[in-house]
Amino acid sequence: MLLGRARQGDSDAAIRILDPFRRRILHAASILPDKDDRQSVLDDVLLDAINILTSYDEHRPLGPYVYVIARNRAKAIQRKRRLPTSPIEEFIEGQPECGPQDDPERRAIAKDELGRILGGLSTEEHIVLLACTGTLSDDDAAAQLGISPAGVRTRKSRLRHKLAAHLREGNE
Repeated sequence: MLLGRARQGDSDAAIRILDPFRRRILHAASILPDKDDRQSVLDDVLLDAINILTSYDEHRPLGPYVYVIARNRAKAIQRKRRLPTSPIEEFIEGQPECGPQDDPERRAIAKDELGRILGGLSTEEHIVLLACTGTLSDDDAAAQLGISPAGVRTRKSRLRHKLAAHLREGNE
């Protein structure tokens, strides 16, 4: 069996298994504007084929599994390319590990920016913001808003975009 050979380290077998998914991998990488970066994702996934197939559950479809791996690698490249301009933007971009928590000056700037931005949010948006920051779980926010946790995640994404727009307006 081809999958068994791939899991034993046969790179030719692994590439033969993943080769039909080239278009799907490139589609997953389409979030990257640069063609070379998209090709890099394809090459990376194909070069890592043995590791990918080792962790693959053969009782599930392979296409979506490969797509998610490729999309995650494209997002990693995308994150490396972004250069946040302020502490609050780092939070809005969903990168709290890069946030102002360790630097008192950046924390003060973020607090001022947040105060300016939060004044324009609705009660619902404040609840979603609490979910964004981890103060409230998605389930708890969903219960307070009367929606599903998936709805909370959608609103979190929309709120990040809205906060980013407010931030851009304030910096112009």
